[in-house]
Amino acid sequence: MMVTPNIGHWAWGIEKLSLSVEVLNWNVEVLNWNLEVLNWNVEVLNWNVEVLNWNVEVLNWNVEVLNWNVEVLNWNVEVLNWNLEVLNWNVEVLNSNVEVLNSNVEVLN
Repeated sequence: MMVTPNIGHWAWGIEKLSLSVEVLNWNVEVLNWNLEVLNWNVEVLNWNVEVLNWNVEVLNWNVEVLNWNVEVLNWNVEVLNWNLEVLNWNVEVLNSNVEVLNSNVEVLN
């Protein structure tokens, strides 16, 4: 007895194989797209790292400026204290002048 190939069975197998190849090709396209997205994400990550580094530099610069401002503030406080001392000295001189003036008024009277 001779077995004859079932053409329908072969056609079904070829159709399924063709469909499998299409799915495989689609999966390769999706993989390539995912790789493109991954590369884009790496570029964005690198850009974010650059921005972060720039922000750290700006923060460091701001800290330097803040420290300089504190130094200037301390210097201003010293100047203010010196000005207060001068003002007190001027008040003492003024009081002395008033005493002299009062003495002169008494002499004139």
